Amino acid sequence: MKTILVLTNFSQNALKAAESAAMLAGRLRANILLFNSNYTVPAIPYYPGVILVNENISWEDECENKLKQQADHLKKIIADIYLDQRKPTVRILLKEGTLASNINDIVRKENVDLIMMGGRTGTNIDHIMFGSDTSAVIDHAICPVLIVPEKKYITRLNKVIFATNYNESDIDAIEYLVKMGKMFEFQLEIVHVNIYGDSGTRTNKEVVDYIKQLSDNKYPSVIYNSVKGKDLIERLNHLCKERESDLLAFTHQHHSYFIRMLKEGIVKKSLFKQQLPLLVFPSTLEKKPGKAVKKTMTGHRQ
Repeated sequence: MKTILVLTNFSQNALKAAESAAMLAGRLRANILLFNSNYTVPAIPYYPGVILVNENISWEDECENKLKQQADHLKKIIADIYLDQRKPTVRILLKEGTLASNINDIVRKENVDLIMMGGRTGTNIDHIMFGSDTSAVIDHAICPVLIVPEKKYITRLNKVIFATNYNESDIDAIEYLVKMGKMFEFQLEIVHVNIYGDSGTRTNKEVVDYIKQLSDNKYPSVIYNSVKGKDLIERLNHLCKERESDLLAFTHQHHSYFIRMLKEGIVKKSLFKQQLPLLVFPSTLEKKPGKAVKKTMTGHRQ
């Protein structure tokens, strides 16, 4: 069985991400692993106002109890949702160290296919750009990271938009979404984003051909579109609203691409005010054992 790794710091935002994982786990045929990184911060006793903690065990016990409480909460949700189906299991894991130092070891050992975490207070793009934990996870993760905004549960996935700049690594991300789309029966819209006057944008014919093949009659649930202009995020925002998208996805190299766009004006206000969940793919998606999505284009594996 695959695993959804849910990162929690016991905040309300993290709880919403965990509850969203419970909603998705059945369709993804995955179990849930709740994980908390235990940062050990030594107290210095002679500083005024500092409480001396003699043992780290008390802190670990507190975190473990919180993990168990959250796990019990998810089990109740799962019991209500999956009445006549196999119920996803919920386990907990507590480790010392940073998220960056722990994340990929857990991903490999636990057969993690998806990481989920909550967005911080404020806009979701603030969390992506300025949240140190989120940045650490995205920078180091070898599997997709789904960030659930502050005020948005994921209760359905009917429409997903994937923003592409025709980078070769987008093919692996699109493969993942096509397979996921079959499980949730959602429509995938692949949107090429292009800034007017951006001489750095190059068209990768291999990626273009692959996308065109997906959007033909063989894959009626995949459509292709494009947006371009100087205020590109505003255009993409309008498209997401118009399509009533439940999720926006892009690969990690587009993270820096979006930052470059955000610096070009006050477009930061636009896209993520609607608080769409974001699915961020690493530029190199580590393959899991098992059957791969079949590629039909010449020169690709079958």
